[in-house]
Amino acid sequence: MVKLSELLLHRGLDRITYLTSKNMPDKLVKEITVMEVPEVSRWLHGNELVLTSLYAVKDSVDAQIDLIRELKTVNCSGLLVKLGPYVKKLDSSVISIAEELEIPILLIPSNMTYVEIIGSGTRIIHREEEDIFCIENVLRKFLRGQNVDEFELNELNRLFNVSDLGDLYFVNVLSTSDKCGDIFSESVTTYKTRYSKFNVNTIISKNDEDLKKHLTLLKTELSKTYDCLFIVGDINKNILEIKRDFEMLYKVLDRYGEIKREGINLYLKDDIEEYINEYNFYNTKGKRYYQRYLLDLNFEELNTLKAYLKNNFNIMETSEELYLHKNTIRYRLGSIEEKTELYLSNFEDIVKLYYGLKYLEFIAKE
Repeated sequence: MVKLSELLLHRGLDRITYLTSKNMPDKLVKEITVMEVPEVSRWLHGNELVLTSLYAVKDSVDAQIDLIRELKTVNCSGLLVKLGPYVKKLDSSVISIAEELEIPILLIPSNMTYVEIIGSGTRIIHREEEDIFCIENVLRKFLRGQNVDEFELNELNRLFNVSDLGDLYFVNVLSTSDKCGDIFSESVTTYKTRYSKFNVNTIISKNDEDLKKHLTLLKTELSKTYDCLFIVGDINKNILEIKRDFEMLYKVLDRYGEIKREGINLYLKDDIEEYINEYNFYNTKGKRYYQRYLLDLNFEELNTLKAYLKNNFNIMETSEELYLHKNTIRYRLGSIEEKTELYLSNFEDIVKLYYGLKYLEFIAKE
């Protein structure tokens, strides 16, 4: 898709002029089509730029207003009209309702054909889609840790008109659903990938101040969408950093599904610092304690230790949970102390075992 304002900058299409005000939100154009039939919503799917002579509604201003209302329901990107034999001039009420509903109406010059507009516009849209596909493919490789060749890196430089990728700023937005893709499309250009069960939208800019403005606008829109959880990463000036940033956000979102609090669906990386710190702790000290103390414990001993800690060191409750005799529990606890050389009566030793078990929970989710 390409923004309507950008489409009209191209040679030839720059002869098309606005009948409505330009001061309305920019629209994204996915396709260009001709429509000369009533009930246009039956034929449109969204983000189309519609060309028409208004033949189907030529006899009634009310019908023309109804057409604008109908185009709004199908998220039309704009109406390009060719005035002439059927409708010589649009009534001001049609212009007003179009501006109210934010449906741009544009005038096709009398000497410009539909074929010119469709041909030029479609080529521009397809070229834009190819460029976006190239960018998203490279980002996907980075996020998955795959090799990116020199040609692909040079293509990124060309597409963003920079001599080095270090001139760009990147930020990741992770979401739990792809239903909100339209919000990203309408608010800011993002490059979309999917990694396992989460969606990743990467925003790229040559100016960090512009990127901050984009994020401010985007966060306002995303915060209204309560059926989806979003986490916004840091702004990075190194494409390699976005992978590390993404991995952290992904793992935290994956392991802390309960991060969503009532009335809040959008988090900055700083907002989830407690979860990040906890994750980092278990993956450093927890991993070290697991490898040092728990690696030699068998399955039954690990289960017994988990249940024993869960039941606040109560042997009777542990035996009831595991359906084992309390002497069996005592025997296993003794075996655990012997193998780990830690004492279950010592608080510091118990903490080490607890962190080791938490790390074991983390790697079980990998």
